[in-house]
Amino acid sequence: MWQILKVLVLSSVLISCTRCGTISAITNPPKVKVTDVKLKSARDSDAIVDIILQVENPNSRSVSVSGLKYSLSVDDKEIAQGVFEQEVELPAVQTINVAIPVTVKYQDLFSSVMNMLFKKAAPYRARGSVDVGPFTIPFDETGELKIKDL
Repeated sequence: MWQILKVLVLSSVLISCTRCGTISAITNPPKVKVTDVKLKSARDSDAIVDIILQVENPNSRSVSVSGLKYSLSVDDKEIAQGVFEQEVELPAVQTINVAIPVTVKYQDLFSSVMNMLFKKAAPYRARGSVDVGPFTIPFDETGELKIKDL
């Protein structure tokens, strides 16, 4: 009886320590920054743009990005929003770029395109959150889509 109890207690302690070690290895939240928005492809009624996120993992263990919510606005008009559910592995103590494909309808971009033709640029805002391990990390970046990008 005491042998079984010892085994159960020892097992519980080992499982608890393993979990604590995993969580403590991911104590520094990864950093997320929007570095670019690029045109990927164009079709008859819409285009696909890539929102390029730079994600830095300062931890000594790799972690997984398990989800991302995003919203993209051009000229203060929301033109796309959604969820990216493809899992991405972040290597330990490294920075990687992740491209998030976003479909944008031309009718939603019409006034922005007109602005771009006259001013050669239009302001954009990409915002959302990234789920990394036990953390949800918000991002909110602004920039300019320039006519040369199209």
